[in-house]
Amino acid sequence: MFQNIAGFLKNTVGNGLFNDPDDVRVTKRNLSALGFLDEEDEQHGYITRDLDSAVKRFQKNQNLQ
Repeated sequence: MFQNIAGFLKNTVGNGLFNDPDDVRVTKRNLSALGFLDEEDEQHGYITRDLDSAVKRFQKNQNLQ
């Protein structure tokens, strides 16, 4: 589900972690496609408050945390 052109994410994505900018962009795109995140105009590779909330909603929805 969370794949980029080369394959899966290289590392974990989350607030307070080292985040590869490409992994953050892939995560944003995928969470947007799944309806957990309103697509952001800026495609920078930084974790935002909205992205952090979307990750938590996705995890809860999937019974991951």
